[in-house]
Amino acid sequence: MAKYVQVLDNVVVNIVELDSATYKITEKHEHVGKFIDITDITPVPDINWTCNKKGTIFLPPELSDVKHEQKAVLDVVAGAMRRNLINTAAGQSEIYTAKALEAEQYISNKYPKDLTMYPWIQIEVTASSTTARKAANMIKAKHDTWLKNLQNIELEKRIGKINIDSANEYYSILAATQEANEKINGLKF
Repeated sequence: MAKYVQVLDNVVVNIVELDSATYKITEKHEHVGKFIDITDITPVPDINWTCNKKGTIFLPPELSDVKHEQKAVLDVVAGAMRRNLINTAAGQSEIYTAKALEAEQYISNKYPKDLTMYPWIQIEVTASSTTARKAANMIKAKHDTWLKNLQNIELEKRIGKINIDSANEYYSILAATQEANEKINGLKF
């Protein structure tokens, strides 16, 4: 049966006791929370080790559980990135949507002079001292850019989840998560 220790901090040595034996783990890990397979590490004589923390032994996690957890990680990462693009103030999403729909309607109606049916365009004209045409085009351009950025986040999240599902071992699942995480966080807006 495989034996794993979870890295609790960035120390080079973790001491683990399992089945009345002490294991000296000297593999250096950069990522706290990762598991080290200690199945093939030979126990050392029972001596008094000095270290920062003791590790905890875990049975190998079920891959389906790991996949589920890692996909949830990607949901959190994508959600955090989306929050960088979305104003979460009460009602703001509805305002952005209404402005975008109105701008599209105004443009498709060939920029009518009468703004009675286009209160959001009128607000923008009044606030920024611009023309209705420029206001509508600006609102539409911002909305299109916003949607494209959200689509890029969703694309990288979906690719990451597909790669997680196709991975068939623990470290491949983590690698797929890390790759997707880096791609999502590397998106430039």
